[in-house]
Order: sequence, then structure tokens, then C-alpha cells
Amino acid sequence: ATTAKPLPASPARAASTAAFNASKLVWNAIDSIVLMMRPIFSDDSLMPFIAPAISLTEEVRNLAGRSAQAARDTTELIEDTVGRVQNGASIADKLGTSFKEIEVDSVEISRLVSDIAAATDTQAEHIEKIESSMKDFEQSTTQNSSSAEQLY
Repeated sequence: ATTAKPLPASPARAASTAAFNASKLVWNAIDSIVLMMRPIFSDDSLMPFIAPAISLTEEVRNLAGRSAQAARDTTELIEDTVGRVQNGASIADKLGTSFKEIEVDSVEISRLVSDIAAATDTQAEHIEKIESSMKDFEQSTTQNSSSAEQLY
């Protein structure tokens, strides 16, 4: 199995990272505000006025948490997609190499078939010469036989 190489930051990855960092800033700001306002929250006479702010603060904190998670999920999806693209590119490279090897082998096979065809033609010519020589030999034998019969 191949491991994914670290990639330079893509625009989508940069945006995801920026969203994640922004949500962390919001979270930290909320925590700082809560710490600064803790003395006010402990004053029961101010609670009717502060309760809506506390509710809003909790909602902002929840939203920041969901935004951070969404940024992490988006980053994960982007990294997974990049890995799949790299894997696909690797497969395509291997396929291209295989096609080149097939092309080279096909050229070699074509050359071998041509060589076989040429050898077959040469063999056919030699067989014709042998047949011609055999006919000549047969004629000579027949003539010698006839000459020998006439002599005796």
C-alpha cells in the first residue's frame, strides 16, 4: 500500500484550516469573556438581565464547536479525496506503463511474424529447388536406364 505524500496547501484545505482556526479564536474569546464576567454572573440581582446573554453565549459556543467540527470534517474529506486522486494517478501511471509494454511486445510479435513469413518463403523456394533437382535426377536416371537397355 502506498502512503499519501504531504501536499502543498490547496485553496480548499487553506479555507478549511482558516475556518477551524477562526472557530478556535471564537471559542477562546468566549472563554475569556466568561472568565471576565464571572463576578457579574455571581450577582443574583443581575441574573434577569444576564440570562439572555448567557443563553446567547452558550449558543455561540455551540456554533463555534460545530464550526470547528465541520472544519475538521471538511479537512478530513479533502485529505481523503487527495489520497484517492493520488491513488488514481498512480493506477493511471501503471496502466500507461502496461500499455507501453504491450505496444513494445506487439511490435516484437509483428517482427517475429514477418521473420516467420520470410523463412517460410525461403523454405518454399528451397523445396521447389529440391523438387526440380529430383525431377532432373529422375530424368537422368530414366535416360541412363534407357541408354543402358539399348547397349545390351
